[in-house]
Amino acid sequence: MSDALPEALTLWLARASSGDREAWSQVLHQLYGELRALAGRYVGARGGALEVPPTALVSEAWAKVASREQLGWSDREHFLAVMASAMRGLLVDHARRAAAEKRGGEWQRVTLGGLEVADPSRALDLLDLDAALLALRAEHPRAATVIELRFFAGATVEEIARTQGLSVTTIESESRLARAWLQRKLSR
Repeated sequence: MSDALPEALTLWLARASSGDREAWSQVLHQLYGELRALAGRYVGARGGALEVPPTALVSEAWAKVASREQLGWSDREHFLAVMASAMRGLLVDHARRAAAEKRGGEWQRVTLGGLEVADPSRALDLLDLDAALLALRAEHPRAATVIELRFFAGATVEEIARTQGLSVTTIESESRLARAWLQRKLSR
């Protein structure tokens, strides 16, 4: 992206937040590749366990975010974090529906890609992961935000530090805390 594009994107995001359809179109045009890649990582990390094509995941998340009454993004990273959260929520919803259909059968298994756990090949239930993230948010809100931005939105430590107004050292510390907390919670 050129230096002018991030500024234009920030303006389009602000206009889109106000309901400007043309701005929505511009945001989608500028960020679709990143959103599609993010959805691909989500779906790929699940090893095809959930039959949700990345394009459909982007569309569903886009519709979910666009339907909110109160919108407002400070920048590209903030918008991508909101979209990543929406995608994760949609995948959890899909997993819940699949589990309900099976009525107690094997739930869809996913790996905790990007997080260092004792056994990285160990499969985790998406619903267990979601419950663990909600519990982390209740106990350590800042660590939960960092882990979501880092591993679900794909933001760098530097981007998170800038958007959260914190130092890189603080972000790294919060990331370590979140990974250890999740590892402990999910190993039970």
